[in-house]
Amino acid sequence: MNSVYKKIRKNYLWIIAFIALLVFFFILKKYFSNDLENFDNMIYNFLIKYQSPALTNIFKFISHLCGPITVVSMLLLLVIFGKNKEYDRYTVIITAGAFVLNYIVKIICRRPRPLDINLINETGFSLPSSHAMVSVAFYGFLMYYVYKLDMNKKKKIIIETLLGILIILIGISRVYLGVHYASDVLAGMCLSICYYILFIKLIYNKRKIKNNSSL
Repeated sequence: MNSVYKKIRKNYLWIIAFIALLVFFFILKKYFSNDLENFDNMIYNFLIKYQSPALTNIFKFISHLCGPITVVSMLLLLVIFGKNKEYDRYTVIITAGAFVLNYIVKIICRRPRPLDINLINETGFSLPSSHAMVSVAFYGFLMYYVYKLDMNKKKKIIIETLLGILIILIGISRVYLGVHYASDVLAGMCLSICYYILFIKLIYNKRKIKNNSSL
């Protein structure tokens, strides 16, 4: 039992990546067989019970935190003013990769966005959600950077928890605002989690972040 536990602990990220990939392909299978309506309606109908002008403004702001203009602006600031050039470079790479991967999968799926329920205007295809994918790649990589920093453990936990909550809220905001189905967001997060782990394991871990550097 101990040996099995050690193997699971050692390879837990690969296990998470595998499960995320399975969920992603399961959603694709359901989409191509037109079997996502009940799930999507259930999640959306639950969220709109809490719809209000104040909450709408909050979710609009949260959604903007992962919009293309916002993310590109933050990447530019990171490249110009960031002190850890290695981290800055890989942040740009992983985020750009998420955008490209999302575009490719959207072209394959060609799922139209929800109709007549949009609280904001969006164009393009719906599956998978680019906000969900990019938030996992961009903010998730920031979580990884914080994890590697030599700083107080409690501060790490607080920052990582807040970033994790932000990623989840970005996904929820897209469904609440009516520009994505819940399955779009879930598929985007699962695909990006798999991509993120592959990136960390196969590319970024070949180099070490300097712990004494800061953003």
